Amino acid sequence: MLPTDVLPRRDRRLQRFLFRGARSMVIGLFIAGILTLVYHHNFWPTLIYSLCIALGCWFFIDSGRVAVAGWVHRKQPEHGAYGQWPGWIWMILIIPIGTVIGYTCGNALGNWITGYDNQGIVDLRGHGDKLPVSRIYAHLFKAM
Repeated sequence: MLPTDVLPRRDRRLQRFLFRGARSMVIGLFIAGILTLVYHHNFWPTLIYSLCIALGCWFFIDSGRVAVAGWVHRKQPEHGAYGQWPGWIWMILIIPIGTVIGYTCGNALGNWITGYDNQGIVDLRGHGDKLPVSRIYAHLFKAM
């Protein structure tokens, strides 16, 4: 358990939450660059998928952490870790579950945006027609 004096203050939680999301997007940008260089993929679809997957993983891990920390300390709302840190035991569960859900949703979002049909960890393909925006995107960037 972390001492309460090392945890961040409760004010500006939304700002810190969104900052962590922006930091994850920067990581997704670097991952797209590395994948493009190593595997010689087209940069734009790789960027779309990397950003969507990074955003999904960040969202489900971070919101899961906040929700479980609130639940763990529900009888002590004045505790410094309330809504911040549930403990490593819980994080050992939250990280892989959030990663699988985030990767799956991010990949599905990438498929929707690009019009491609990449399989994620859980196959969500073939559920409904592609929207016109994804067809336009696919037409524009397949030529690049």
